[in-house]
Amino acid sequence: MNLMMSEGVAVDVSVIVDFCPITYTLYPDTVELDFHTSTGLTITLTPDGLNNLIDQATTARAELHQSHATDPDHESPTEGPDITPCLA
Repeated sequence: MNLMMSEGVAVDVSVIVDFCPITYTLYPDTVELDFHTSTGLTITLTPDGLNNLIDQATTARAELHQSHATDPDHESPTEGPDITPCLA
């Protein structure tokens, strides 16, 4: 986990995003991504932050798919540990 600071508040956050709905709200200079979790999670991104998130998520997805394709012992999410979707 990473320590994040915003307006003087420091938090560590770890969230598993699985099947929860994700919606967004556009504002003049930002976009809010709302992860409809049991406790609610909203991430506010600037245009550069959104581009960075998309770039990193796209790279991570490609590497994840590649690692699953080359690992015959990989458990699919349905075979793995019992994780409640969208815990915050």
